[in-house]
Amino acid sequence: MAGLNTGFNAAEFRTGIRFVYDMAAAPLAEEQAAFYFPSTLVYNTPGDAGGVPFDPNATVTRNQVPAVRVPCGIEYRDGNGQATVFGDIVPATAVITVLDEDYAKIKGCEYVVLGGEKFNHSSTQPPSGLFDVGLYTMHFASVSSR
Repeated sequence: MAGLNTGFNAAEFRTGIRFVYDMAAAPLAEEQAAFYFPSTLVYNTPGDAGGVPFDPNATVTRNQVPAVRVPCGIEYRDGNGQATVFGDIVPATAVITVLDEDYAKIKGCEYVVLGGEKFNHSSTQPPSGLFDVGLYTMHFASVSSR
């Protein structure tokens, strides 16, 4: 199979990359990357093709998936695409890199919160990799008006 090497230990590599991501993460858990997913509305009665219930007395609940945290690499960029630090000014974008196994846990996220600041998901590049380990690069745009 193309891209495989019997001398390459994928599990050991993933462990090492996660160690580096954890080492570089913000020290406080509440300031680390937290990925959020779109909520869904759940009605207690059947609805039409658009999901609107036939019964005007139907009740609705919002189903919100809890935030997901995975080890990741984060790079902040200013409005010109240049690397910057997260500080007094909120960067315009954040580029987040995750391993394939962790990407499976956050695929489809709507936004990420970094240090209390919200960044909407913009795009995800096709995966790159090292033998049989995939790496995903995700792009997020700041929603802050500071």
